[in-house]
Amino acid sequence: MLRRNFFLLAGGAAAAVQMRVARAQGGAAAMVWGGNLSRTLDPHTVYDVPSAFTRVNFYDSLFEYAGSPPEPRPLLVEEMQASADGRTFEFRLRSNVRFHDGRAMDAEDVVYSFRRMLGLRRGVAPAFTGFLKAENVTTTGPNTVRMVLDRAFAPFLSCLPMVAIVNRQLLEANTVNNDWGEAWIAGNDAGSGPYRVVPGSFRALQSLDMEAVTDYWRGWPQPRQIRSVLCRPVPDDATRLLAVERGDIDATHSYIRPDQHERVRRAPGLRLVEEPQFRTFLFRMNNAKAPFSNVDFRKAISYAFPYDLFISRVLRGTAERSPGPLPVSMWGNPSDLQGYSHDLDAARRHLEAARNAGVDVDREITFTALVGFDETEQAAQLLQSQLRRIGVTLRIQRAVWANVVQQTQQQETSPEIWAHWGSTYYLDPDNWIGTFYMRHALGSQRGSSWYRDDETERLLQAARDTLDRAERRRLYEEASRRLVDQAVDVWIYNSKAFRAVRERIRGYRPGAVGDGVDLREMWIEA
Repeated sequence: MLRRNFFLLAGGAAAAVQMRVARAQGGAAAMVWGGNLSRTLDPHTVYDVPSAFTRVNFYDSLFEYAGSPPEPRPLLVEEMQASADGRTFEFRLRSNVRFHDGRAMDAEDVVYSFRRMLGLRRGVAPAFTGFLKAENVTTTGPNTVRMVLDRAFAPFLSCLPMVAIVNRQLLEANTVNNDWGEAWIAGNDAGSGPYRVVPGSFRALQSLDMEAVTDYWRGWPQPRQIRSVLCRPVPDDATRLLAVERGDIDATHSYIRPDQHERVRRAPGLRLVEEPQFRTFLFRMNNAKAPFSNVDFRKAISYAFPYDLFISRVLRGTAERSPGPLPVSMWGNPSDLQGYSHDLDAARRHLEAARNAGVDVDREITFTALVGFDETEQAAQLLQSQLRRIGVTLRIQRAVWANVVQQTQQQETSPEIWAHWGSTYYLDPDNWIGTFYMRHALGSQRGSSWYRDDETERLLQAARDTLDRAERRRLYEEASRRLVDQAVDVWIYNSKAFRAVRERIRGYRPGAVGDGVDLREMWIEA
């Protein structure tokens, strides 16, 4: 513990120096953003909460989310036609869109972007591979694109904001050994969005400099746009809060702990922004590896966690109990779903049943908590203390988010059990249940339960196929009950996100998806 704390303090000190240097270099006219960064800037290989920030600001997509509640609306698309069976879509593109190098966007860029996304088979690709083949995305004219789905996919339009449209010619010029330009774009951008990467500034997970594209094709709603944005993530909760209080950074990430809320509210020049979310918090269990491959062992874990204590004490009542895979307010969630409660007697019964089935319940299991997200370690410690009471030994290890994402790509390297926020990537029940528990998700952080069940697959596929909302609701309710009965994961709560923002930052609005805050609408108050 002392060794770990030493490294945390050392890392915090280094981060503090980096932030002060950034503030001095950027001056008052620059915004220093303290939100997290991904390991790469490639918009097609990573899709998580941090990557939404760079994707929204460096790139545009066919559709975007707008309104409250957010709904998909055309962005790069000027006109759309869809067939009655929900399989064929024709898009006519806007003619005034230009990439950062000045080249006009055309239909070939859209086709290339979708084929690249599907070909890389990472990031958002698992959401599309079940119904869209690369060869079925084609041009029908210089400014028109046709997509023919293998089968109807009800949330299709809701998924389109996830796919960034990239500059085909720039990527092709930087492709090496058929890598789709992946090595180059990891630290650069090929977009048409309101901001561009300052060349050479990106250091994975650590820093990024952004500059405004003054002639951005949509224009700027504010005359005093933020010209320079310096991204400087802070890995430690305590250092992060001190940094925003001092003004070394202008905004934190959106995971400000409940025990820090009052301190932020009282701090001069600072405000606490509550961001309504459909975000869920759950423990992922690797169903393909013993002992988690046994349903009774998973039920023992599910009954051991003290849900109400965690929400009332650790979260101070800022979250709502979520008994199943869907957010409680999302249609498709069964209103009568009970889920699991803290019941150590029930946990012991299921543990004994697992033992009788030949499961080695006495071996140590490992929980992976996320570095920089203290809540995940607090949750792990609570589970550890309760499992100890029923004779199960839980070891807690810590890992950075990017490393966990990498580990989940393989069944054998996926954590045994880890803490995961199920964020909104697109606003449809499929976002939380289809992309988590269908086979196409295996090999991504969303599929890290490594769950395979033919009946659940059938239910979730049928919910994707039909355009009838009432039938989709019924199918999702049935699938939710089945998943809970099998204790596939430990579902804990629906959260609200909280971010600390300096008062000088104006026009701030939470992103509809992930950390997708649109900097174009913001300005700095002198």
